[in-house]
Amino acid sequence: ASSRLARAAWQAAQRTRDRLDDRDRALLTAFTPYLSATVDPPGFQKAMDAAFDDYDDDEFRFWRAYAHLLNDDHEGARAIATGGDPTFLMNAWIEGSAALFAGDEEAGIAALSRCAAAAPSSTKCLQELVGLHLRQGRCAEMEKTARELISRAPDDAEPERFLAYALAAEDVPLP
Repeated sequence: ASSRLARAAWQAAQRTRDRLDDRDRALLTAFTPYLSATVDPPGFQKAMDAAFDDYDDDEFRFWRAYAHLLNDDHEGARAIATGGDPTFLMNAWIEGSAALFAGDEEAGIAALSRCAAAAPSSTKCLQELVGLHLRQGRCAEMEKTARELISRAPDDAEPERFLAYALAAEDVPLP
């Protein structure tokens, strides 16, 4: 559903592109390979790299790092995200995710934990940590992180599912 909404927003922006400023037009153009009918991840990466030459800010940095992550360039994504403003939390999310994909679990956990601590309303970084704990079979850590995620997103059913997985793996009776 979210990719459908993103494409609809992109199409609406395309219809009004002449009313956008140069920066937003550049971002819209760079997204074309990613949100068109046939997704082109290498084209998206190339377009974001080119756009970043003209617009070196944290929004472009995030999307550039994301494009590299989509193309399995984990170290490139990590380097791009690390070079950004540490208070722009999406950079920490990309940095942590890329580090995990690259096999640097310690750096991934540090970046995602920094993100989660800095943004109490954010859930993206906690979701990544829950997934990491699930993949690593660390049930107690998964339980703790899932409980934190539930407290931050009480209307989201997915953290409840993660908590159930953790409790079942720990042989804790479900409530």
